[in-house]
Amino acid sequence: MSFHLEEVQIVYFSGTGGTKRIADAFYEELKKREVGVSLIELGEHDNELNEKGEPAGFYILLFPVYAFDAPGLIYRWIESLEGGLSGKRAAVISVSGGGEVWPNTGCRNGCRNGLEKKGVKVVYEGMMCMPANLAVKINDDLAMWMIRAIPQKVSLIVDDLFSGIERRTKYKKGPVCEYITRLERRKGHLFAQSLRITDACESCGWCESHCPACNIRMTGEPSRPVFMDQCMVCLRCIYGCPFGAIRCENSVIFQEGFNLDEVEKRMEGKELKPVKQCCTGLLLSGVKKYLLE
Repeated sequence: MSFHLEEVQIVYFSGTGGTKRIADAFYEELKKREVGVSLIELGEHDNELNEKGEPAGFYILLFPVYAFDAPGLIYRWIESLEGGLSGKRAAVISVSGGGEVWPNTGCRNGCRNGLEKKGVKVVYEGMMCMPANLAVKINDDLAMWMIRAIPQKVSLIVDDLFSGIERRTKYKKGPVCEYITRLERRKGHLFAQSLRITDACESCGWCESHCPACNIRMTGEPSRPVFMDQCMVCLRCIYGCPFGAIRCENSVIFQEGFNLDEVEKRMEGKELKPVKQCCTGLLLSGVKKYLLE
């Protein structure tokens, strides 16, 4: 059975750039197949999305896994959807640094249920892999394998969608993961309060204008970032500050920074080590499976 994709809307959130690369790849793949497609990045203007026109015929919802679930911005977008959605379809694609393994296996349940309460049938679910921006630091070879896999993985998913293949997972999230998700949402602001602004700050306001949660205000003289109580722990301000002036001593944060563009520059012209050599250990078992499929 084939399915005609018409007027696809790609809706995504990306904290530090990994999911954005995947969203862009979906956009280019669908354009290449002559499908009408729009691309919407959630952030500080996410509450205006429904003013952009009629609901799409098909949604592709993309998000990085945060505390074993979707970021709050994704749920706010789902809640903002209004009537006329009966018969609409969607694919929900999560993105993680560990792959489709526990504890990430139930990360799409809430989004799927939320969309279907609005009348949108979720016909496809999947997980894509990108380098994690905290906790598990990987080598550049493995990061490049993940980046280079994007076009192929996206093409395969689009093939499935055109073929009418339905793929819905049946994983349960479990009480431990549910507890951690709720804790992160309630206590995320405490993470922001732990951040330290160093003398390297040039009062440029980059962090304020790029915070997707509008959680940063420049105040004082000279102006310095002040963090409010809506932090979603996306880490964009820490890794994106042009002067490296926002510091966090938490051990899960990469003190040397996180920048996929820099990885590509370092690896330009270099031959990558085989996946089986650069992707080792239990924590990366899901990534290895993803890359070797």
